[in-house]
Amino acid sequence: MNRLNTTLLILLCVLIIAKSAFAEVLRWPQGCLTGELHVQNNSDSETRAWLQKFKSQLLEESEVRLARQQVTLIPVSAETVSESFTLLHFKKAGTLHAKFICNDNNIIKTYPSHSFEGGVLSYRRSDLKQNKLWIQNLYSGNNQIELEFLDRRMNVLSNSSIALISLETKVIPLISESQNWSYVRVQSQQRFAAFNLTSYGSDGPFIIAPQSTLVSEDAAYFEVRSQDNIGDSFIAKITDPEMIAKAREQITNPTLEKILFARLKKGHGNHNRNWSKREKSFWSWSVSEVTNIADIGSTSCNGLPQVVEDRIDSWIENPGRICFWSYRIRKELKPSEVASGFTIQ
Repeated sequence: MNRLNTTLLILLCVLIIAKSAFAEVLRWPQGCLTGELHVQNNSDSETRAWLQKFKSQLLEESEVRLARQQVTLIPVSAETVSESFTLLHFKKAGTLHAKFICNDNNIIKTYPSHSFEGGVLSYRRSDLKQNKLWIQNLYSGNNQIELEFLDRRMNVLSNSSIALISLETKVIPLISESQNWSYVRVQSQQRFAAFNLTSYGSDGPFIIAPQSTLVSEDAAYFEVRSQDNIGDSFIAKITDPEMIAKAREQITNPTLEKILFARLKKGHGNHNRNWSKREKSFWSWSVSEVTNIADIGSTSCNGLPQVVEDRIDSWIENPGRICFWSYRIRKELKPSEVASGFTIQ
């Protein structure tokens, strides 16, 4: 058994014991090959986290223990500029704050982390003479990143695009036909992370909004969320009348406490969003068929949306399905809500 498979078993054991349904991934620009990650643990207990290393795929994970109410320094070193790192933990959002600090030609630079994974992200023009964005493709396939240059009133002046391959990271010079731009708006059909590079490190997005899409009006859409109703969620699209009826029964009678069983496919299918996040980011996978809504699930298909996300290609192959033990069907969403990313009152 290789190291990644062993780590996955450890992660799943942690989830089963803790009955956790939340996962937060913190990302930052790898502004220097070598530096220190400063991680503030704001909780009153020790927190376990996993430092993940990516290139064209997830390369390795290592566990770190973070003492309560303290800052832990973690050495981070990349061999090439194409490598990137993340910090994964299973406590509520905001438990950990992280920033990558390095010495760049005798200038100390700070790169704060954030957890935005797509949506429509707008950034202020930086103080650099040559403005640049650090962009990471979070999808294990090709991804087209769209850029719009805006004036102070947020009117579009010009646009451009760039193609990234699987999990590629790249520093993109921001070049517009108009020199009077004040903001750049970034979006993509797949997941991505982006940071505005500055003379002192980096900034996160100035404006965060959901990305709109097109959905079928002939299907029913359900938010599937944890038993404690916190943490990440996903959207299941159901077309089978019997399964739609069962899903609606779960909403009207939540004491039934039944698990959703479903087959998966790669790609968000224009509907599978992390509905709990501000940017309503799309996952890199979606439900292709709901096969059952029942009481007992196998350990092989148990997990979390983020665990599937990090191993999407291998998970689609085996087990090829999900039955998250701690997740339940919570509410039905209108097709217009799924399409826009906004809840309609």
